[in-house]
Amino acid sequence: MNRPLPRAATVALCGLLLIASGFHAAPAGQEMAKVTAVVTVVSADGMPVTGLTAADFVIRDEGTKRDAASADSLAQVPLYVTVLIDMAKPPMGMIPPVRDMRLALGNFVAAIRAANPGAQISLVEVSGAPVPTVRFDAAEGALDAAVQKLSPGQNGDAVMLEGIAEAARDLKDRPTIRRAIVSIDFGSPDTSGESANRAAIDGVLEAQTSLFAVSIRMPRQVTSRRESGLTAAVDVSGGTRLTAVSATGLDAQLKTIAATLSSQYLVTFMRPGGVIKKLSIETTRGQKALVGALLR
Repeated sequence: MNRPLPRAATVALCGLLLIASGFHAAPAGQEMAKVTAVVTVVSADGMPVTGLTAADFVIRDEGTKRDAASADSLAQVPLYVTVLIDMAKPPMGMIPPVRDMRLALGNFVAAIRAANPGAQISLVEVSGAPVPTVRFDAAEGALDAAVQKLSPGQNGDAVMLEGIAEAARDLKDRPTIRRAIVSIDFGSPDTSGESANRAAIDGVLEAQTSLFAVSIRMPRQVTSRRESGLTAAVDVSGGTRLTAVSATGLDAQLKTIAATLSSQYLVTFMRPGGVIKKLSIETTRGQKALVGALLR
């Protein structure tokens, strides 16, 4: 269920936004500027990566190693997540993944709430058009009820890229620096044109939201036209691309995403002023870190 944001989380968000608002490029004549980034540490075992400090991050800025000046956990900062679920009829030979879909989504919602009780989650069913089923301001219990009623089987495409663009527009003005879209498709056709690819990419960039895309594809299944758009939108937004060959793998994939979303930090470092062309971050333990929104 979607709950009001707790006061502590709201205070934490306000504090971090005030901190972030001070990260401007240094005035002319000064060599270095302070930059801050929303960094998501990828969970390797389905458990949140907690307790990291500045010393735990390795930053490479266009090949040059930078030291992190600070690293603050975002675990209790309000998180907004939109889940897009493919409701198109499964390809011939695939059993409709009703049970696996409901189980995996139910566990995902529970994991997000356990890590951040103030998290806001919306649900959008995608077939011939993206249709919001549960909005962020839905009544208590609406999300849980909707998840347990999901039943794919609609004829036609699942226009996932259009759904991503619309979800990004909805997330853009949400009062937080933590925004995410989770898309789940089962290899259904997507006849969206090239413009849909561009709209999805531009949407996640403008909204500063990360895209986590999960695709369930049977071996030898024909690749959907949405693949290039999903991959590009994931790459530019600081998200991840996950696949499985059976709907039974969906639960593990969503568990990983929930843990990853619970492993976010606000990392600051110093660099010369100017455009950042290539930035990569990992931990001293070798864990990959996804670079999301850059705040200055």
